Amino acid sequence: MNNTCNQFNAEQELARTHLKGPALVLAGPGSGKTRVITGRLAYLIEDSAVSPSSILTITFTKAAAEEMKERSRKLIGNSASAVYFGTFHSLFLSILRHTYRFGPENIINSRTQFEISKEIIESEKIEIRDSDRFYADLLSEVSRFKTFRRNEEEFNSSALDNESFRKFYKRYSERLNSLRLIDFDDMIMRANRLFKERDSVRRSWAEKFEYIMIDEFQDIDSVQYETIKMLCGDDKNIFVVGDDDQSIYGFRGAEPSIMKSFLEDFPNARLIRLSQNYRSDPAIVEAASVVISENIERLEKNIISARERKSSGSVDLRSFKDHNEEIKILTEEILKGKENYRDMAVIVRTNALSSYFASELMMRDIPVICREKISDIYNHFIAKDIFTYLTLSQGDKSRAAIY
Repeated sequence: MNNTCNQFNAEQELARTHLKGPALVLAGPGSGKTRVITGRLAYLIEDSAVSPSSILTITFTKAAAEEMKERSRKLIGNSASAVYFGTFHSLFLSILRHTYRFGPENIINSRTQFEISKEIIESEKIEIRDSDRFYADLLSEVSRFKTFRRNEEEFNSSALDNESFRKFYKRYSERLNSLRLIDFDDMIMRANRLFKERDSVRRSWAEKFEYIMIDEFQDIDSVQYETIKMLCGDDKNIFVVGDDDQSIYGFRGAEPSIMKSFLEDFPNARLIRLSQNYRSDPAIVEAASVVISENIERLEKNIISARERKSSGSVDLRSFKDHNEEIKILTEEILKGKENYRDMAVIVRTNALSSYFASELMMRDIPVICREKISDIYNHFIAKDIFTYLTLSQGDKSRAAIY
């Protein structure tokens, strides 16, 4: 009998002890979702005599999968070693390995991708500028095309004109096939197609994994979701954990609306809300709830801080018409307490914004320590071209000035 139940609140215990059938755990930030997942693993294996090898646990990064595996091992011992912990990509590669003998050596690396792309572009005599950036953008578009499964005739490319993109994509795909190479998007697409075309293969994997658990479910895309639905056995023992308000990977194809679709696709699914936030001060939780409530097409939730209100500070929510107004107000606020620069931090969502804010603050003589590498806009090919034009306008026509 597992003796960890006293470590869980009532909501967490309800999720931890869910045994049969589908369940959606709506886990707010700081609500202990990883503890719930590892606790449920202990409940399945130790209390319900479920075979560890019949449990599939998926998360979205290798690091997260390793962390969950280690936490499970500490909780339930060596039994956790037989549980399949991995990412969607590692799972689908395992499926392709068994059927097509694909392995890590068949995964194309970035260097080969660039070489193949460059060969195709040059043979098509397509003129480009700033080659490294161009090929990175082009390969990103190939990934986006595969992820969203767009019709080639409807897909609008920003790297090439549409006709050139279709030619490139066709030749790129043919080249990978001839070399027996796949990229990360191909892993998902091929596994999906395999399950559709060979039901015996699908059934064998569905029988292998009697219980499926998925963490960070808000980051799933439509192809991954469709494939997982096919992997579910007759008992539909699928247990998903996530928060549609925390999805940030829409540019990679993530569709948080799938969380609502899950309740439609599995009408008998149990909906469990983890509403206690153990991480943040009540003032932060309340302010975040105000912002998040503006989201549309979301599952309703009421997040409450489990901590005592200790801080006398407050959260000031503001909106700005553009970056110029934002940096102006930010600068004014920083200068109010300029004797305490070391006590201040600017937290942003992306590395690109880090560079922007760091550069703007330095231009205003505000000292900055940035954890990310600050990009230099003057190294961009557009800036270099402008400098070249200015140099030529001054009468310097040397080869060095042009190149």
